[in-house]
Amino acid sequence: MSKPVKVAAAHPPLWHEISYKIEDEAAVLKLVDGHIERILELADEAADAGAIAVAYPEDTLGLLGWQSAHLDSQGSLLATAVERLLAAVSAKAKERSIYIIVCNDMPAGDVISNTAVLIGKDGNEIGRYRKVNQPFAERWKANGTSYPVFETEDLGTVGLTICYDMVFPEATRALALNGADIVFDLSMGGASMGRGKEAGRAAFITRAADNGLWVVAVWRGRSWFISPDGEIVSATKNKEALTYGEIDLGSQAHANLVERRARIFAERMPETYGILTDPNPPLLQKLKADELPPPEVYWRSSAKALTIGVERVDEVGQLAEAGKTEEARKGYEALIEEFRTSWVENVSRQRLEELGK
Repeated sequence: MSKPVKVAAAHPPLWHEISYKIEDEAAVLKLVDGHIERILELADEAADAGAIAVAYPEDTLGLLGWQSAHLDSQGSLLATAVERLLAAVSAKAKERSIYIIVCNDMPAGDVISNTAVLIGKDGNEIGRYRKVNQPFAERWKANGTSYPVFETEDLGTVGLTICYDMVFPEATRALALNGADIVFDLSMGGASMGRGKEAGRAAFITRAADNGLWVVAVWRGRSWFISPDGEIVSATKNKEALTYGEIDLGSQAHANLVERRARIFAERMPETYGILTDPNPPLLQKLKADELPPPEVYWRSSAKALTIGVERVDEVGQLAEAGKTEEARKGYEALIEEFRTSWVENVSRQRLEELGK
């Protein structure tokens, strides 16, 4: 593992293409097939460029908006779509001798889980991870219960996280304690609840440096490759593209890093960390968390944001592009009020700042 390997983060622009208004499942699956073709094209492009692995963001198929409008009837279509995706990427991984990582809601029996799958160069599944940390808006899905790691020939010991997992430093630390050399975070969001533009990137850097491991943050539209020293070695420049990073796993064997990691983990005081596993710590009582609305309120609100909200954000964005700045400001302010605690609020606040408010 002393030779650096080239890894690709893919950014397929899929989210808006499957309208939540489509009721004909055959039409939805036809669009899914088109998305899979693009996913395979990106894998070929990565392999042609010499990448040993390519990772795709959360909601790889771009179905989440449609699912949000069909929460009670999505199961059979989702099962078919995922089956087609996994069959296609497995065949491509074997054909091009490349690791492929995808992430999508996947049925497992009677439940659906947000799941990341690592496919090996031989086309066989190495392992999968079910998202553990889910916001209330996603509690209609079954969560995972552990942080597994997977041994590979070329990528060392691989850990996987999905979006909101990165907000919780315990997730990356658990993977590090399990022996992960590299963590792929597959996301549509970020690694911090902070509203500052740099908060998310700073969180990714901190997760890498605090644990002495590589972090490959694969977002829809932007990605970062971060070394065990907390250095960004590569970042996205184009929204629809492949971002490449050189991962030097040999750096894990450098004496200074080995000693630093050994000290970090040997010097822990786990006997003092009981508060971290207390399901009802004093802070939740102080914040009156028991008075929060039930999760269903949040997931119904999220479904609205992922359907109507997407359209509304686009409409206001078009006003801004047309130079109708004041109208756009009012539009974003209205969205902030209507879609509080959702991604629509966050995007609207960012765009208000860009408009000079």
